[in-house]
Amino acid sequence: MDIIQWIASAVLLLFGGYIAVMNWAVFVNNHVLKKQWASAIPFIGGFVLTMGIVLLPITGSWKYAWIPLLLDWGSVPVVIASLACWLSQPGERNTDKD
Repeated sequence: MDIIQWIASAVLLLFGGYIAVMNWAVFVNNHVLKKQWASAIPFIGGFVLTMGIVLLPITGSWKYAWIPLLLDWGSVPVVIASLACWLSQPGERNTDKD
């Protein structure tokens, strides 16, 4: 059973890692290099990396499964950045008219 967990975990970690690296490449190209590039894939990289950590057959590894959600640009950081941009824009936020 351990070998199946190792293989599944490795596949998820590699795929999630690839998505996370591409999300950071999008950030660097769009915001640092000021090139017009693609958009980040929201939450996929962080969730897949989290599942890869959860499946690791290492005692206690699941305790660190939340870390990819903080490190992947397409997960929590993009939500915080989007919220900050939205809050910094002037204008009326409530579009409900009575």
